[in-house]
Amino acid sequence: MFVFNKTSDWLEALPVDERNRMLEDSIKEGRQIRTKYQERLKEIENKRKEKLREKQIALERKQKAAIKTKTKHTSDVIYYGLWQRPDEVDDIYEITSVTEKRKALISQIRFRQKVLKQVVVDKKLYFVSEKGKALPLEKLKSNVIKLIVDATEGPSEERVARDVPLFVGKKVLHTFKEGKWNGRVLSVVKGFPEFYNIVYDCDLDESTATISSATAIYTYKLKQEYRDGNLEILPEADITQN
Repeated sequence: MFVFNKTSDWLEALPVDERNRMLEDSIKEGRQIRTKYQERLKEIENKRKEKLREKQIALERKQKAAIKTKTKHTSDVIYYGLWQRPDEVDDIYEITSVTEKRKALISQIRFRQKVLKQVVVDKKLYFVSEKGKALPLEKLKSNVIKLIVDATEGPSEERVARDVPLFVGKKVLHTFKEGKWNGRVLSVVKGFPEFYNIVYDCDLDESTATISSATAIYTYKLKQEYRDGNLEILPEADITQN
């Protein structure tokens, strides 16, 4: 009412019935405006929440996809072992199937790219195909060797951290969802100081129990495992067999 430049004097000059009617209409209109305002605020808030929910869902999907990808590449490289010396690449000659040889080489490339996130100057080292055609085995082998050599130029010593002890050479108890396993930490992965090579007692030849008899050597971020409470250093005298 006052929006239309109607003053209080003008209102007082109106007949009582008309004045009361206009006041009631004004109050009713005010309620309607406030209701619409609250509804609009609620609509804006709901849209904001919906956008946040969509972003969260998209992020979770992306994270799950990344974890799934890393899990696959990790499983593949565990099967073949992480090659850390150029001569280890010759292990593919022990594989008879060409398809399996290709899979072994690609597993090394993808693990270094997606899991270790090895930084390279020539990104073509991570190519497994070019112009729609699969790279020949010798080219894949050459790329794997170059990746290994590039990594060896990085640090290979164990870095000291304030919140974790040194691991190399230590006997440890490593906890997984499936159980607990005794093992020994062998070394740091060259070029990747966060990753450690570890061999578990169950993978050693019982007759010799030497590292050279190990049927598998694994690679883990042991510092993070220690921080998460999944790794315990064992005194040599307290080691128990699984």
